[in-house]
Amino acid sequence: MPENTDRTIEKADAGFLKRGLDSVRGPLSYLKQNKKRLFWLWIAYQSVKGLLTLSLIWLPLLLLWLNR
Repeated sequence: MPENTDRTIEKADAGFLKRGLDSVRGPLSYLKQNKKRLFWLWIAYQSVKGLLTLSLIWLPLLLLWLNR
């Protein structure tokens, strides 16, 4: 086995770790840059989810309970 195999592995690991950190920084910077727009997108999502839950689950259950 060559003597520099350990150094090659260390360099490969260092590159992997650097790429891993870059992959985390990308989404975080995107979130920081678009936080107002993403907040209102989240509000819209929660509103649609709430309306669907109300109309497809709670109102039918209420009607079944009132008409027993």
